Amino acid sequence: MANYMKSKVQQSVSFLPILVIAFSAFSGVLFLNPSPSYAFDQAALSRALKGDKNLVKADLSGAKLSGVNLGGANLSGANLSGADLSRANLSGADLSGAYLGGADLFGTNLSRANLIRADLSGAYLYEANLIRAYLSGANLSGADLSLADLSRAIADSKTIFPEGFDAVGAGVIFNN
Repeated sequence: MANYMKSKVQQSVSFLPILVIAFSAFSGVLFLNPSPSYAFDQAALSRALKGDKNLVKADLSGAKLSGVNLGGANLSGANLSGADLSRANLSGADLSGAYLGGADLFGTNLSRANLIRADLSGAYLYEANLIRAYLSGANLSGADLSLADLSRAIADSKTIFPEGFDAVGAGVIFNN
């Protein structure tokens, strides 16, 4: 009897993912990426899309925020890992201590953004505007800075740039 019950429980558990997919498809509920690494806070995403500028420590990992206007927003300590922020406006935003590892920042306006101690490791910053951005203590290891404009961006000795990247040649100013 115990073996019979155990097999029925195992069958039920293996059927659970099918039920979740069916529920998602027929109910209109969208599970964008149910993995824990990109399980962003839906309420924070909704606030961001409505233009809420106070998103301190928000979990927006993996969120689709392409073209959103978050200029001047407070995203300090936010988790934006793997988020799509391509062509977004983050000018003057506070991203200090934020995690943007692997984020898509293609063509994003980060001019005058506070990126102090932010983790941008592996981020895609192709054609990003980082003019006068504050990069002190930021980690940009493995980031793609191709055609990014770092004119007058401010960094320090703790700022980590991608291997072989010529920060001074790109116009970065070092304050130590």
